[in-house]
Amino acid sequence: MNISMSRRSLKIGLLGLLITLLLLVEACGFRLRGSTDISLTLADTYVTGSAAQSRLAVELRRALRQSGVTVVESRDVAEQILTLDAERKGRRAASLNTRGNIQDYELRYEVDFSLSSRAGEVVLPRQTVTLVRSYSYDQDQVLAKDREEQSLYRTMRSELVRNIMRRLQAVARRQP
Repeated sequence: MNISMSRRSLKIGLLGLLITLLLLVEACGFRLRGSTDISLTLADTYVTGSAAQSRLAVELRRALRQSGVTVVESRDVAEQILTLDAERKGRRAASLNTRGNIQDYELRYEVDFSLSSRAGEVVLPRQTVTLVRSYSYDQDQVLAKDREEQSLYRTMRSELVRNIMRRLQAVARRQP
């Protein structure tokens, strides 16, 4: 009887400790990487521009909807216009080994965007968000390194979306 009581009290104590730790982690503002817990109070928004049909734009529309923004399909019914222009990706050799072969690549991913009202008033002037990442390269593992590069671009795209969302959130806080 005493052994089962002590096990039960131990389980209750551990459960209490776990709950306390979870509350502390939540209280300090910890969020898992990639979570976009951003709520925006932007008016109905239309996404346009030369990069409006890109994967970045698709992911950005999804993030806008998840944050409470109504993304409309027609400029005529939109209150605000989010313009995505000049999405650019690039790769350059960052370092060479002693034989002159590429050892590291640097990836660059950037997009220009702006936000305006339906009447054409600039709410957020044109800005460029740029991310740069590097990775090691091995000529003996070309296929694996190609996949790594594509994975890095996907991660960078998601990070670009989060950066744009944070900037839009700052604008939304300033609006009356």
